[in-house]
Amino acid sequence: MRNVLTRCTILALIIGPSIFPLAAVAQATASIVPIRSATLTNKVALEVPVTATCGPLGDPFGGPAARAFVNVTVTQAAGHALAQAGGTGQVLCDGAAHAVTVTMTAANVPFHSGQNAVVSATLDGCGLEPGTGTFTCVSASTSGPIQLRNSN
Repeated sequence: MRNVLTRCTILALIIGPSIFPLAAVAQATASIVPIRSATLTNKVALEVPVTATCGPLGDPFGGPAARAFVNVTVTQAAGHALAQAGGTGQVLCDGAAHAVTVTMTAANVPFHSGQNAVVSATLDGCGLEPGTGTFTCVSASTSGPIQLRNSN
């Protein structure tokens, strides 16, 4: 009886993969396109366009896809102080690129158009891996110079 089981096991290991190939499982990823410019209104309000990709990740609460948070901060030298602002947006984690505009206001001193500033953006999302249902988290970040342009 033991020989029969051993032979069946060996046969299953040899023939099994050709009959039942393993399904390819998509690996969840995240990315943010570098941000080059933002719109400045009245020296205090910034609109920063962000393009981010996340997933695919399933929504653990039953929605069509998980969501990821995009956090953006902008800092600019303003005399002896630093003008700073920060804001948050959301994108779907469905594997496609999504555009979101993150709106923020200066926290302390006004921004100045035409002068370079520094932007930092992060994306963080968690959800279910397709095919396996494993709960996983993904993240991405970008930073660099950004041009502030008046809205007029």
